[in-house]
Amino acid sequence: MLHAAEDHYGKHGLSYRQMVGVETSMKVDRISFVVNPASKIEDFIDVDRRLYDSWLRQQPGYLSKQYARYPGGRLDLLVFWRSDEDYKRATSNTKDIDRIEARFRSEMGQTYRRLPK
Repeated sequence: MLHAAEDHYGKHGLSYRQMVGVETSMKVDRISFVVNPASKIEDFIDVDRRLYDSWLRQQPGYLSKQYARYPGGRLDLLVFWRSDEDYKRATSNTKDIDRIEARFRSEMGQTYRRLPK
C-alpha cells in the first residue's frame, strides 16, 4: 500500500515519489478507524459509501476512495485527491462534513472510533 511505502522511505529521508521517480502533487488522505465489533466493518463501509460518496464526487479534485481491512476491526479509508489544495478546500467545508458525520454517528452509534493520524 502507498502509505506503508511512504512511511518506510520517509524514515530514510526520501519520499516514496522520489524513490520511484514520480513527482506528483496527488494527496492521499488516510483515515483510520477501529470498528467494534469487527463484524460491523461491512456495515460501516455501506454507511460510509451511502453518506459520503455523493458528497465526495461533488468536490473538485476528488479522484477515488479505497478501503483497507485489517484484523481486529481496524479499517483504513484511503481518499485520493488530485492535489493537496483540492484536499484542503474540500475538508475546510466543515459544515457539510459535520452534518454527514452526525448522520453517520446516528446510524452506526458507538461501534467505531477514529484513530489519530
